[in-house]
Amino acid sequence: MRAIKSTDENEINKKLHVIVNETNKAATKAKTSIHMLKKENVRLEKEGLVRSSDLRIRENLYNATLNKFVDVTKKCKEAEEQYKINLKKKVSRNIRILIPDASDNDIDMIIKSGNCERENVYQQVILGNNASDVIRSMLQSVSQKYEDILLLEQHISELHQMYLDFSLLTEHQGEVL
Repeated sequence: MRAIKSTDENEINKKLHVIVNETNKAATKAKTSIHMLKKENVRLEKEGLVRSSDLRIRENLYNATLNKFVDVTKKCKEAEEQYKINLKKKVSRNIRILIPDASDNDIDMIIKSGNCERENVYQQVILGNNASDVIRSMLQSVSQKYEDILLLEQHISELHQMYLDFSLLTEHQGEVL
């Protein structure tokens, strides 16, 4: 393993945010398309425009697509959660560098306290010790990681909501059959 410069890390974070946003847009589009497919199947069944064998094929395709989407959504959620855990570990390591005698509770309070309070703690430590540029860049990195954690929490909650929506759709589909 090698250390990553903060400028490289910033660029990676920007790329990550773009990827996450594009993924969320694609997931929303896929969700809408799958929902439209279900509506179309219901409409075709009600109007009797297709044979029952064709309708079963369409419903099987819908089910396979829905299951695949749910599986991919789960994997995406797991990857984001693992990334979030890794970010928290990194922030914790950075805090321990700045405040070596900080307890786990202190670290959790600093992380959860919000960006302004955390920055005040960091600035007090940095300014109080006449710290070097390395520590100042670490402060910036920790602040940025916290923002990344908040963004990932938001994306995870959005994915969770999509998963719940599809769970309800799947449950409703079972009632229809």
